[in-house]
Amino acid sequence: MRAAEYLDGRFTVADVTEPPATGPGQLRIKVAACGICGSDLSMSKDPCRFVEVAAGAGYPFAVFDAARPVVLGHEWAGTVVETGAGVDDFAEGDRVTGLGITTEQGTGLPTIIGYSNQYHGAFGEFIVVDAFWVRHVPDGLSLEHAALAEPLHVGEMHMQQSGLTPADTALVIGCGSIGLGTILAAKAAGAHTVIASEPSPKRRELAAKMGADIVVDPMSRIRSPGTTNCWAAA
Repeated sequence: MRAAEYLDGRFTVADVTEPPATGPGQLRIKVAACGICGSDLSMSKDPCRFVEVAAGAGYPFAVFDAARPVVLGHEWAGTVVETGAGVDDFAEGDRVTGLGITTEQGTGLPTIIGYSNQYHGAFGEFIVVDAFWVRHVPDGLSLEHAALAEPLHVGEMHMQQSGLTPADTALVIGCGSIGLGTILAAKAAGAHTVIASEPSPKRRELAAKMGADIVVDPMSRIRSPGTTNCWAAA
């Protein structure tokens, strides 16, 4: 299959081997769209350091041989082309998105596609992922937009872990895709007030559109009479 392969600081479009055979509980998906994660950028700048940090943190999902090629991409959406044994919720032709997690058949351990020399990511034509982490894409939603499901899920996950209640005020620092997803999740959970802090004017505009009640520029501190270190609302 064709893929954007990374090695030695360069991306090259090349013919690469397809991912391993579709195992029990897995789906083979033809990729339609894929986002570029901040972790992809970090890995491409210093893959050895990326693997070192992942291994040192006890995070085996992203440990691979940095001296060998990898095909990145785990923010994906596409169409099912094959289902593994025991998969009943999906069929060939289904439009899907989800998390880029797969179980290595040789070890039985989970890994993130793209941070594996064996399980290519969605910068290639096909991926193999565990069906447990996959969801159907509703009619009327493009696969390009559906590829945002993974970063938006991160915001939702961290909001749930925070224990936020309707009586709470949420402060979201940084309004990239994950921060914007956190704003959406906090508003959906009924947060009393959502404050977004972001230096980029464009992202502050997006934060307001996503429902933030107060949007501030952390680079614009002002002193008001009777107050100290008061932020100017943007």
